[in-house]
Amino acid sequence: MSGVLGDGTKIKGNMPVSKHGTWPLYNVLYNNRGACIAWVTFGTNASLEATVDWFRPSVPDSAYYPAGFATNVSLVGGKYDASSATESMVVGNWQIALDGGNLTSSIVKTVVVDVVGNVIVLLPNNEGLEMTLQSKTGQFTGSFTHPALNETIDFKGAVLQKSNAGAGHFLGTNESGSVTLAPVP
Repeated sequence: MSGVLGDGTKIKGNMPVSKHGTWPLYNVLYNNRGACIAWVTFGTNASLEATVDWFRPSVPDSAYYPAGFATNVSLVGGKYDASSATESMVVGNWQIALDGGNLTSSIVKTVVVDVVGNVIVLLPNNEGLEMTLQSKTGQFTGSFTHPALNETIDFKGAVLQKSNAGAGHFLGTNESGSVTLAPVP
C-alpha cells in the first residue's frame, strides 16, 4: 500500500493480510513523534475500511497544522475494475466539489467524463479547473486557480466504483482541502 495523507505526508505499508481479513496499518511519522495506526478490514465484496488514528506533534515552523493534532479519519477503498469502468460510474456527468484548503467558499463544477477518461469542465469555469481521469486505474489529477491565493493548486484522488463516488485532496497555504466526485443530482 502507498498513499498520501491530507497534509501531504506520504505513507506506505507492506504486510500480509491475516486469515481473518485484517491488515495492520502503522506508519511512524514526523521524525518519530507522530503516527497513523489502524486495523484495515477487507470485506467479501473487495472493499476495505478502517478508522485511522492519526496524530501529529506541534511543529511551530511547519506550513501545515503547526499546532499539531490528534484525529480519527475514515479510510475506505475497494477493488477497481477497469473492464467495467466504461459501463459503470466513471462515464457520465459528475459534480466535483473542492472545499477547505483556504478557500473562502466551495468550488462546485459539473464535468463530463467520456469512455477513455477525458474530462470536460462545463462553463462557467472562472477557476480554470482542469482534470484528467485514468480510466484504467480510477485515479484522477487536476488543478485550479485558487481564488483567494491567485495561484494554481494541484489536486489528486481516486474513484471508488462500488461507492459510486470519488475523493481526494489538495493543499492550500496552511490547510488541506477535500475534493469529492459524485453523480450530478
